[in-house]
Amino acid sequence: LDELAAELSRGVAAGVVTEEALRGKIGVLIDALAQQPQWSDVPIVFLSRSGADSPAAVRAMELLGNVAILDRPVRIATLLSALKTAIRARQRQYELRDRIAALHRSEERFELATQATSDAIWDLNLVSSADAGARVFTQSEFGYSPAELKSDTNTWLDRVHPQDRDRVLESLQRALQSDQPLWSEEYRFRHAEGEYLHILDRAHITRNSLGQAVRAVGAMMDITERKLADQQRALYAAIVESTDDAIISKSLDGTIRSWNPGAERLFGYTAEEAIGGNVMMIIPPHKRGEEAEDLYRM
Repeated sequence: LDELAAELSRGVAAGVVTEEALRGKIGVLIDALAQQPQWSDVPIVFLSRSGADSPAAVRAMELLGNVAILDRPVRIATLLSALKTAIRARQRQYELRDRIAALHRSEERFELATQATSDAIWDLNLVSSADAGARVFTQSEFGYSPAELKSDTNTWLDRVHPQDRDRVLESLQRALQSDQPLWSEEYRFRHAEGEYLHILDRAHITRNSLGQAVRAVGAMMDITERKLADQQRALYAAIVESTDDAIISKSLDGTIRSWNPGAERLFGYTAEEAIGGNVMMIIPPHKRGEEAEDLYRM
C-alpha cells in the first residue's frame, strides 16, 4: 500500500488491490486518494475472495471510491478487460484535465486583455442558459457596473439612443442570421450620467456546425472625441471651401498640399494643377528669396 500510495502521487492509470492488502494500513492509501486533484478519480480494481457483497468489498467501495469488484479466482481475460476499461476511463480524466487547464489559460488571457483596454467587453450567449439572449458584460465603462448592464435582456438596448435603436438591432440580427463572422456598428449610447456617447461596437460571432450563431463576443469603444474631431474637421473644410479667400497648405519643402476654390479664383490654377507643385509657382519673382528664407527658417 505504501508503494501504491507513492505511485498515486506521481500519476497512475489505475490501481489493482487485493482483499488481503486492505487488511493492512489502508489509511495511507485513503490519504493518497484524498490528495488527488479535483479532476482525478483513480479507478481501483479490487480482487475479492469473499464476493462482491462481502464486508471487505463494501468497505473497499466506501473508502476507495471508484472501485470495480472482481471475484477470485479471476480469469486473465476478465482482469485484462477490467483494466482496459479502467485505463480508458482514466484517459478521459486526463483529457478533461487538459481541457480545464486550457480553459484556465484562455480565461487568464481574456482577463489580461480586458484589463489592458478601456473598452466595454460583452458576451452574448444565444443558446440555452440563464443568460441566453442577454449581453453579459465582463467589463463595462460608461459609468455602469457589469451587474447593472446584466439585469435583463433589454438593458443594453434601452440605453441605445432611440433614433439608433431599430437600426442597430436590425443590423445585429441580420449579422447573426447570416454566415458572416464579424459585426460592427456605430451608434449613440447613454452614459450613466445621462449624456449620449458615440460608440463603435464590434463583435466576433461563433457558429455551430450548422452555421447557426451560438455566441458573440464584442467590445464597445467610446469614439466620442474622434467623432467630435471629425465634425470639427468637416466644419473647417466647409469654411475653407466656401470662403472667397485663398487658403493654401504646404509642406516644409514648399510642396502644395491643399488648394481651395478661393485659391483657384485668385491664382487661376485648378487644385489638380497646383497640388503637388511647389509654392514658388505663385510667388512673384522679387519675393521668392523671402519665401525661400521663410521655408528655411521653418
